[in-house]
Amino acid sequence: ITDWLAARESTADFWLRSARSGHNGFNLIAADFRRGECFRASNADGQTMRLGPGLYGLSNAGFDAPWPKVVMLKRRMRDALDSSLTIDALAAQLFAALGDRSVATDDALPNTGIALNRERQLSAAFIRTPDAGYGTRCSTVVITERTARQPITHVFERSFDADGAVALLRTTSLRNWPPRDGDGGLLGAVDGAPPPGADHRPAAPPAPSRRSRVRSPRGPATNPP
Repeated sequence: ITDWLAARESTADFWLRSARSGHNGFNLIAADFRRGECFRASNADGQTMRLGPGLYGLSNAGFDAPWPKVVMLKRRMRDALDSSLTIDALAAQLFAALGDRSVATDDALPNTGIALNRERQLSAAFIRTPDAGYGTRCSTVVITERTARQPITHVFERSFDADGAVALLRTTSLRNWPPRDGDGGLLGAVDGAPPPGADHRPAAPPAPSRRSRVRSPRGPATNPP
């Protein structure tokens, strides 16, 4: 990741080297807004793919693999994009989707080689095992809105304690991000995003980065999902 951000080599050379680096299994998605490029790569198949505008999903499997929670989250994201009139409403719907603890039916479960009961537990978008030893540590929502003056990217993050309750809330807004190209257009715009001037802006300018802590008697789970 630091090599990509440093931009010391061409996109093609970076992806080729990363795919052959010998790391443990990984999926990596990275964008170069100045060039208007977005790529995904995995050393599982050694392939690099340029991503166009669209709606994609990724879990601990191949890119856009139709695991039940991936299919559910893509559907709920599309519904949220179609129905939300404000940034806050969109973020609320996306957090509700990420917080879904419903498990998939046995016939829809992927076969990853682990025990059936564990497969059920991990099929939920929000994971919390009965012993509170494994589960979702945080959920992050990143929303970019296009306005007449500048793009604004909003970042929302919720951290959870061992019981799955919200322990920490973080929000920040990045003005004039992502950068625009030479023609003033937004690079890498996602299909389905509201057009400039649409009523998808907050009623007031976003506040600076702020934090809210919710006290909890227990610490966070020790293992990430």
